[in-house]
Amino acid sequence: MGCVRSVKCNNLLFETIYPERGLCQGDPLSPYLFLFCMEAFSRILIQAQNNDLIRGIRASVHCPRINHLFFADDTLLFIRNKKKN
Repeated sequence: MGCVRSVKCNNLLFETIYPERGLCQGDPLSPYLFLFCMEAFSRILIQAQNNDLIRGIRASVHCPRINHLFFADDTLLFIRNKKKN
C-alpha cells in the first residue's frame, strides 16, 4: 500500500500532497494547538459516523466502530471504502 498523495472531497480533487520531513518542532504551544484542533476534528468524525456518512472499522464483531485514533502528533483514520466509490 502506497502513501496517500491526494484527497477527493465532494467530487473535487485537491492538489497533490508531497509528504516531507523537517517541520519545526519544539514550540511549547504545539501540543495545545494539536489538542484544540483534534478535539474539533474528532467531534466532526463522530458526528459523520452517527449520521452514516462514514463507517469505521471493528476490531471484532461485538466491538464499537472505530474511525480515528489520535496520539501525540499522529492521526490514524479508519474509514471503510464503499464499492461504488
